[in-house]
Amino acid sequence: MLKVHELAERGGVTPHVVRYYVRIGLLAPERRLKNGYQEFGEGDIRRLRFIKRCQHLGFTLSDIAEIFQRKMLGRLGGWTSRVERLRRDELGKGDPRQERPSAGARLDTWSPAHALGI
Repeated sequence: MLKVHELAERGGVTPHVVRYYVRIGLLAPERRLKNGYQEFGEGDIRRLRFIKRCQHLGFTLSDIAEIFQRKMLGRLGGWTSRVERLRRDELGKGDPRQERPSAGARLDTWSPAHALGI
């Protein structure tokens, strides 16, 4: 089990960000201790990294919450095409932070599921 600061460190964010995501419902601690501490599991690291990848692609926190909800209900549907559009837009901008396909890779082989980890 991970405390807030440990999850933040492993997820590449600040403890403040973790607490904010808990407050708005993007993260949920596995346990709340009597002393007020919150404990998180390994799955929360993946979820936090997923949130960061989505934000990097241009999704809002509201969009990400909807993706989580749709994934739980098994209704991702049109979201994968939206991810593909965002990816193409980002590649067209020449953003140096954006992960690029290797020189021999084709854009049409890029997978939204791979980018978002879904």
